[in-house]
Amino acid sequence: MIKIIFSLPIDKITESHIEFIRLALNSGWSVVYEIDNTILPRLLQERAENLVLNLLDIILSYKKIEKKSYFDYISIMDESTINEYQLKKTLQKYKQKIAELCSIKAARIAIDKMKIIIKEDKSKFNNMWIPTIEDHPQTISPERYECQLVHFIRDMFEFSEPHEIKEEIDKLLKEEHPIFKRIAIHIINYHYKDLNELFWQLKGNPLEDELLKHELYELLKNNCSVFTNKQITKVLNWIESNKNYYIPKDEDEDQVNKMIAYQKKEWLSALLETKNRDVLSSYEKYNNINPAELDHVGYKNSVARDEIFTKTNEEIAEYFISKKEKKDAEDLSDSFKNYVSENPEKFTNNIKPFLNIPRIYQHALLWGLNKAWSTKKHINWQVVFDFIFNLITSDDFWNENYKDADYRNSIISQIAEVIEEGTKDDNHAFSPEFLPKAEEILLLLAKKTESDFTYTGDLVTSVPNSTKGKIFSAMINYSLRYARLYKREEDKWVRSVKEDFTKRLDREIEPSVEFSLILGIYLPSIYWLDKKWMSDNINKIFPMNNDTHWKAAFTGYLFSTFHRDIYFLLRENGHYAKAIKTDFDDPYITKLFVQHICTGYLEDWEKLEDKKSLIFQLLENKNIKQILEIVNYFWVIAKNKPIEKIKSKVKPLWKEIYKLTKQYEENEEFQKIISDISKWLVFIDEIDDEIMEWLILSAKYLNKDRGLNDIFFIKYLMKHTSKTPAKVGKIYLEMLKADIYPNYKREHIEEIVRLLYENNEKEIADKICNLYGEKGYFFLKDIYGKYN
Repeated sequence: MIKIIFSLPIDKITESHIEFIRLALNSGWSVVYEIDNTILPRLLQERAENLVLNLLDIILSYKKIEKKSYFDYISIMDESTINEYQLKKTLQKYKQKIAELCSIKAARIAIDKMKIIIKEDKSKFNNMWIPTIEDHPQTISPERYECQLVHFIRDMFEFSEPHEIKEEIDKLLKEEHPIFKRIAIHIINYHYKDLNELFWQLKGNPLEDELLKHELYELLKNNCSVFTNKQITKVLNWIESNKNYYIPKDEDEDQVNKMIAYQKKEWLSALLETKNRDVLSSYEKYNNINPAELDHVGYKNSVARDEIFTKTNEEIAEYFISKKEKKDAEDLSDSFKNYVSENPEKFTNNIKPFLNIPRIYQHALLWGLNKAWSTKKHINWQVVFDFIFNLITSDDFWNENYKDADYRNSIISQIAEVIEEGTKDDNHAFSPEFLPKAEEILLLLAKKTESDFTYTGDLVTSVPNSTKGKIFSAMINYSLRYARLYKREEDKWVRSVKEDFTKRLDREIEPSVEFSLILGIYLPSIYWLDKKWMSDNINKIFPMNNDTHWKAAFTGYLFSTFHRDIYFLLRENGHYAKAIKTDFDDPYITKLFVQHICTGYLEDWEKLEDKKSLIFQLLENKNIKQILEIVNYFWVIAKNKPIEKIKSKVKPLWKEIYKLTKQYEENEEFQKIISDISKWLVFIDEIDDEIMEWLILSAKYLNKDRGLNDIFFIKYLMKHTSKTPAKVGKIYLEMLKADIYPNYKREHIEEIVRLLYENNEKEIADKICNLYGEKGYFFLKDIYGKYN
């Protein structure tokens, strides 16, 4: 439907069509792919500004979800309506073209959404989640919705002409919430030559707002070489008169002076390129008071953070244990995670003190080490595995009761991720000597971890993000790594993991759907590890008598890479036949298994005349959704595969679908199939009597709740008019008789009528012209006049 709508002439696409996308997203339909690959590029290509802006309003929309925090309160999070990773990919892909078309209006859409969110909760868009406006490793989750809104606004203004955005940036500077000021200062920095007067007009001392620190520092550092002497003096006055320097409690006067000197030295470091005598003199003065090397310059609370994390590990651990305030725990753990990711060796050199800190900080430690590894930093895996093993073999770890956020399972998830990250890529894996310890840890986690799975309507997204899902995924990746290193024979699977999985095939022992779905997702990998095990246990992996686990495993399998041998194995054991009779919650699952069967039909694995074949069973089931997927599959692949390969398969299949739908012609649901299959005309070289009969049936129901099938029908008919004009004319008249009057792509209609005249079908051509005229359509008048 969406592909059809956005194949229309651009003047026929309306705001209602764009609003349909919103409804589709809210209904859970899989339209994100089409937004990225069809809708947005088409609208941008046509420079349809208003439609692009309406679509952006939908793409950037959000929903509210509840999330438990570490302590006893629930936070409300704003999440993108679209999957956040897909949103990031789409905006990254098209940001420049969007900006070229409507940068300021696009930015306003995002700004308005930010204002609504901030009005409800002023703590949003804080420096913890958005430490910098520019892209930076400090940003924990750049795909997070809040970050993406900010980055989108930034990109729109960066791509804009400075003189066009001056007023917009001035407005942002006057907003109360610091995030708007931060964006404005970043953009002034980016377009400094044209926008600098906005900066120098700022009232008061901007350095006193700690939340603006990074953006101000970057602006000063990047542009100080063009500052006038007067401007340098103004900044020096700001540095000296700042009343908001961070001063810890209970520090003696000497320590206070050192900390203030350090912070002034930070600001002065931004001006060193000026070579200004007063700047250099002041820097030397404060460096004599506190000669400490500057670190993480220009970040909020960097002094406070460094004061904590540059202490000994014992002191850091003691600080975490003594920290009682709920409010700061998450901010502090986040800073800790980032510091660990930047300085992993400091913590692996002496990790034992962290065995007794609160779980929230242990989770941050492991997350930080994982981040460090993912950015190719060296990790002492011996120390990490010893720490993990000591942690999870403690009775306290498993016996703690959680009233709210379960940091035990968060830690377990992080451990599983650490092991998976260290095994899935042979070019960046931990040493094989640590595989036995990794195996021992995974088996223990699998044995003792309780499921925390919450079904959100999408198994394939929910399960891999669950704790047990991550454990089972890590176990398979560990097994694959082990097999690539040591095993060459057919049975490559590590015995202990294989035995554990074999035991869990009894769903009384392993009742979690996580296990079943992960088995399905990794079925090709398991097949590579041990074909015999998979063949022997295929009906336990997919337990026919347990619909919950069968559906989970089959759903996971459909999202894996299609494999011929596995297809045959599942077919022989009746699993595709069961799928045909199963009502899946997600229509995309139906689409996928129907595509498998259609592939089998194309490859001659399935025969229409064989009553045991899956293609025969699919048609025999008479399920409207399934048959519509057959029709759609072949039409879609016509764009990607050589049509010649498909032609010989389409006609016999069309014949069977025609016989089926003809029986139920009065059924409105079957009329949808009759309408959609008209698009198969694209495969036909010549319309014979049989195909004409099928097309006459389709012509009567072209627009039966199917949107725009008539557009493609006319386009395909036109190509046959010279070869079989009488048949084309008869089909066209049947369509008009059904009160279906195509009116788009008039050039195609005109060409059909012209060819009918030129091929001696004047009576039919006249009739078509007259019928259109009687309906008030006069675009055929000139052609009619030419031949009459």
